[in-house]
Amino acid sequence: MICDTALGLFDENGRQHRRVPAYLHEGWGIRESESFWVAGDGRPTTIWERMGPLGVPAGACAAPPDPVSSAPDLEITDPVRGVLRGRVYITPLELQAPAEAIGFYRGQPVAARSVVGAGAVYYFGTNLGAAIHEGDETALRVVETLIRRHTTPPISGARLRPRLMAGEGEALLVVINEQDERVCERLALPADYRQARDIEQDSWLDVDGNAIEVDVDAFDVRVIHLRG
Repeated sequence: MICDTALGLFDENGRQHRRVPAYLHEGWGIRESESFWVAGDGRPTTIWERMGPLGVPAGACAAPPDPVSSAPDLEITDPVRGVLRGRVYITPLELQAPAEAIGFYRGQPVAARSVVGAGAVYYFGTNLGAAIHEGDETALRVVETLIRRHTTPPISGARLRPRLMAGEGEALLVVINEQDERVCERLALPADYRQARDIEQDSWLDVDGNAIEVDVDAFDVRVIHLRG
């Protein structure tokens, strides 16, 4: 799971509260500390000034609770190494096992990874989502690398783009050619499937060593029915 939003809540003064279900902290080992802004020139000085026309809510403290972000550098060490530009609150983390720090702001942990059972949790906070929205290169590399790390496709191609839709004992394999020329590739199948039939041509394909040879015209698609 990729967590790109805050886990806690804010009070009427714009301060972070640790209102996180206990099992998350105990299971993940990740807890958010007080969020803060990093001062920048010519920017509003309080969260309420940033809200503009909304003004200060009734009963809220009008004293500046925090300075304002000037897009500080966040150092990311996993799944890639790079600098992610912070765009919202900086939220330091309090970590305990099994969590490990994978992102820092001036030595303070602001991103973490935690292996939970057969899965993993990656916490980056709101800055990851905001950075993706702005097209931040490091943020996009983070998400792409995590998806590749944890979601290996059952069938993959070099130039063809296969997609497997599995059912009980059978599946549809959609093979897409996005090239401007005809492409022929050998695609390895999961061991569950021993028969392959081209639906459009109504013809059987040879399954040799749990692999089939598929050729697809330029900018075209083939749909193959697989059975065990």
